[in-house]
Amino acid sequence: MTRSKYCALWQRGGESKRAPDDRRLATLIGSMHRQWDGILGYRRMLTRLRTDHGEDLGACRARRLMKAANLAGVPKKKTKSSKRGPVDTTIPNLVPRDFSAAQPNWVWVTDLTELKTGEGKLFLCVLKDLYDGTLVGWQTTARPTAELVHRCQFRTRNEATARLNHYFMTVYNPWRQESRKLKFGN
Repeated sequence: MTRSKYCALWQRGGESKRAPDDRRLATLIGSMHRQWDGILGYRRMLTRLRTDHGEDLGACRARRLMKAANLAGVPKKKTKSSKRGPVDTTIPNLVPRDFSAAQPNWVWVTDLTELKTGEGKLFLCVLKDLYDGTLVGWQTTARPTAELVHRCQFRTRNEATARLNHYFMTVYNPWRQESRKLKFGN
């Protein structure tokens, strides 16, 4: 803006030609923002202003008015699309969604859990008896392979629980690293 135009603007009263229209649009945008529960961003707000109210304005103006009124939309959640892999028909489904057992050691299930440690990822495989929920075995490794399930060591419930508790308190204790740094200054 040149100096003469700037001075002429202040002599005229300090308000631009668009200022009254901007105030009207700002109140309209504020009411639409409340009507739509604050989910519209400037692009969708611009579309609604054009289609529903017949307003003729650009994207930069809509963004500027929303920013001046401290209004922002909620971004859409990104969904991950994945394809189902081929079904393995070589292993029969012996537990067709029936997660109960009539006697001990009849049905065991397993779960692989990823644990994030200071040294990288660690994978924990736990075998559980569905009869009474006892922990049959567990194994940890740095890679999630099928071999991990086969290497689970079978123990009694008390021994498996004691070893898991010992493991988590000594090896996988996330607070252990901080306490070691505080004690030894490393």
